[in-house]
Amino acid sequence: MAQPKSAAQSLYPHLPSAAREPIKQRERSLGDALWPQLSREAKAKERDQALWDEICKRNRDILLRNLREANGRGGR
Repeated sequence: MAQPKSAAQSLYPHLPSAAREPIKQRERSLGDALWPQLSREAKAKERDQALWDEICKRNRDILLRNLREANGRGGR
């Protein structure tokens, strides 16, 4: 049983053709396309940034406390 020819194969039978695998596209909703700032990816980025900011603030506070302690001990 012969496969049906596409329009391109009918016009250019001398050119090789290969079966192409369908391209899997990422699933996005219409809402994500219209309001990207509300998408799952954007919200995940915001959560990651908030967590990173919290970690940095905690590290700064610890460093500042340790520097104050070292400064207080050095002057005595």
